[in-house]
Amino acid sequence: MEPQVSNTHLPPKLSNTHRARVVAAGLGVSALTLVSLGLGAGPASADSTDIPTSSVTWTGVDDTTGSIRDAYQHDFASNVDGWTDDAFDGYGNFTLSDPVNEESWNFVANPGESTSDIVAGGTSTLTMHGTTDWAVDNYDVVLTLTLEGNYARWSYAISGPQVATLVSEFDGNLGSDDASTFLTSDTTVVSDDTGSGDPVLGYSVATDGTFDGWTTVEGDDQPSAQATGASVFAVTLVATDWNACGFDEAKAFVESIVADLPGNFGESYQTSGSCIVFAPVSLQQGVPVNQVLSYTVDQLLTDDLYFSDNVVTAELTDLPTGLSYTSVRQDDGSIVITLTGTPTASGTFTPTAVFFIPTPAGNPTDRLAPTSQPGSRPVYSTVSLSIAAIPVPAVITPAAATATPLLAATGFDGGLLGGLAALASVVGAAVVMIQARRRRV
Repeated sequence: MEPQVSNTHLPPKLSNTHRARVVAAGLGVSALTLVSLGLGAGPASADSTDIPTSSVTWTGVDDTTGSIRDAYQHDFASNVDGWTDDAFDGYGNFTLSDPVNEESWNFVANPGESTSDIVAGGTSTLTMHGTTDWAVDNYDVVLTLTLEGNYARWSYAISGPQVATLVSEFDGNLGSDDASTFLTSDTTVVSDDTGSGDPVLGYSVATDGTFDGWTTVEGDDQPSAQATGASVFAVTLVATDWNACGFDEAKAFVESIVADLPGNFGESYQTSGSCIVFAPVSLQQGVPVNQVLSYTVDQLLTDDLYFSDNVVTAELTDLPTGLSYTSVRQDDGSIVITLTGTPTASGTFTPTAVFFIPTPAGNPTDRLAPTSQPGSRPVYSTVSLSIAAIPVPAVITPAAATATPLLAATGFDGGLLGGLAALASVVGAAVVMIQARRRRV
C-alpha cells in the first residue's frame, strides 16, 4: 500500500550535514554522563564542550565567556537527531560599558572562577565570575548560564559603585547571513532564515534597568539587546526544530510562546511539522484486529525524497493493552503499518507514531525510548484510536405475581350484587301482583 499524498508547495532543500553528528553526539554524551554522575560540580576548565539537554545539544559551550557556538535538535532519550542545524555561529556575548569614563569590557570569567554542574539529558548550569579592569571604577559580573530542554538562559548580575550609569549589551552571530528575518516586539524577538534549514529562534529580555530595545536588521544576522542601569540582565532563548513541512508551524509556535519564554523555560519540544496524518481507527473491545493503518503524506515530505532516498522506519508507542503492530518498508520506500491483537480496554487513545531514519549498525545506544533505535530526521504523528466497550446484555426482570382478590372486593362484584337485589325486588313485586289478581277472581 502506498501512502496517499496531498498537494502543497516545496520549500528550499534542507541541509543534511547534521547527520554526521549522531555518532559524535553519542560519544560526547557518554563522557558527559560520567560528569553528571559525580564530577559535574566543580571548577570548569577554560574550554568549550557540547552539552545535551533532553531535546537539544548545545555545542561549543564556552565556560569562560558563556557563548554557545551552535545548537541542534537531539532527543536524548531516544538518541534521535533532528532536521535543522546552524542555530548560530557563536551567540551569547556580553559587553559592559561606562559612558562616563569611556570604558568598555567584554565579559570573561576570572581565572579559576568558573564552576559547572553538567547533567547530560537534564538541566545543566554554568556559573562564571568576571571583574572589569578599568582605570577608575570596577564592577563584578556573575553570569549564570542555564541549559534545559529547548531553552538557554544567560543571566547577568552586575554590582559596583555606579551601576546606574552603565550600559549592558548582549549579542552574537546567527549564521543566517542575508536570509535573516526578524519579528521584534518590545523585549522579544523571533528570528529565522526564511526556511533555509536553520531552527526558528525566540528571544526575550528581562532587566531591572531601562531597556533600550533590540537592534535587528533584515538580512543582518547579528541581533543585539541593550539596557541602561541594569543590575540584573537576562536573556532567554528557545530553539525550535522543523521538518520538511514544518517551517510555518515552527514559526507560528515560537511566535505564540515568545511573550512568556521565562515562564516556559525548560520545556522540551518535538520537531514541528504535521507531514503525516492518520485516519481515525475504530475498534471493538475483545474483538481481534488485523488492520492496515491509513495515512496521508504531505507533498513537501514526498518532494524532499524522504521515503524514496532513505531507509525510513516507523514505530508506534503507547498502544492500548492487547494491541501490537508491524512496520514493513515497501519497495517504493513507503511504510505499511498493521495493527494487530485483541484490545482488552475500552476508551479513546492517541498512540504516537514516529517515522525516522535509523542510524546504521555499529552505533549502539542505551537510551531507547520512545524509539527502539537511534536515528535522525523524525516525523511525529498521532493515531486517534477509539475502542468501543463490550455491549452489556439487557437484564429483563419478570413482573411480580399478584394474588387474586376476593370477589366482593371488586367493582364488578359490587355491581353484580346490586343487580341481583334489584332483580329480586322486581320478582317479588310480580308475585304480589299475581296473588292480588287471583283474589279478585
